[in-house]
Amino acid sequence: MRTGGASAIVAWGAAIAASAGCSHSEGTGFESLSPRERAVAAVRAGDARDASAIDDLIRMLDSDDPAERFAAIDALESITGETLGYNPSARASERDAAVVRWVDWRRADAAGASGQASGDGGAGSADAGSGS
Repeated sequence: MRTGGASAIVAWGAAIAASAGCSHSEGTGFESLSPRERAVAAVRAGDARDASAIDDLIRMLDSDDPAERFAAIDALESITGETLGYNPSARASERDAAVVRWVDWRRADAAGASGQASGDGGAGSADAGSGS
């Protein structure tokens, strides 16, 4: 189940913030000091279905900024087809439990990828640990 128009909301918010003026000294992308810039990076990653952004997106699930969390889970769902039960509006303890599921999923996915590279077949996929 998609989180809804989070991409549109984040993009709209980013456009408003940009029109109000922003400092490029904060950097851009996932490494930016600006939550808005990180949210924009998440939207772009989701739109591009950029699997190389998954680790950054999982880290963003822990953000104090709600827009970052919404953008991150929306992008993760676009890329993997999963939410693993993560709700960006849930209490911190519930979000923390879901982040653990994402970290476990990522480990399994990485182990599967290395197993495939060595000919083992691997167990990692977007379906592994499905909880959505």
